[in-house]
Amino acid sequence: MMTTAEAQTTTADKLPAADNLPPTVNVAHSSSTGKENTFSAITKDNNWIIDTGASNHMVRDTSQLQSLHSSTHSFISTANGSTSPTVGEGTVILTQNLTLNLVLVVPSVEHNLLSVGQITSALNCTVTFWPLFCVFQDILTRKILGYGVKCGKLYYLELTKNEG
Repeated sequence: MMTTAEAQTTTADKLPAADNLPPTVNVAHSSSTGKENTFSAITKDNNWIIDTGASNHMVRDTSQLQSLHSSTHSFISTANGSTSPTVGEGTVILTQNLTLNLVLVVPSVEHNLLSVGQITSALNCTVTFWPLFCVFQDILTRKILGYGVKCGKLYYLELTKNEG
C-alpha cells in the first residue's frame, strides 16, 4: 500500500502543465451489481474546476448539455456579492456511467465548475484535498472514485487521453 507521501510524489511527477490538460476524465464507480467500472469521457470543454464554494455544477453554454429546461435558479450569487443570470439547467453526460444532473447554465462563468457539495451528495463520497491533488472516495466501500490535480491555485478534475 502506498503512503500519502508516496502518493503525493507519484502524482506530482505526473502532473500535466496547467495549460496542457488533456481532454478526458477517468472515474471508477461501483455499479449496482457490485462490479467496479472504470471509464473515460471526452467533454466539449474539457476542464472541470473542482469548486468547494459552488452550490451547483455550472457550465457556460447549453452545447454541453444533454437536456435543457428552465431552472428554479434565475441567477447565481458570487463570492463578491455580484449576481449573474442563468439561462436554464440540464444534464451533462461525462460517460455512460457518470452523469451530472441539475447543471446550471451561467453564460458569465469562464470554466466548468464541479460543485463539491453536489457531487459528494450524488456519489455518496468524500473529497480529501492534499497540497498537489484531491481524492474522491466512496464513503461505504472506501474505493477511490476519481481525483483532481492542482494546477496553479485550482484543482481540476483529472483529465487524461482516452485510450479506448
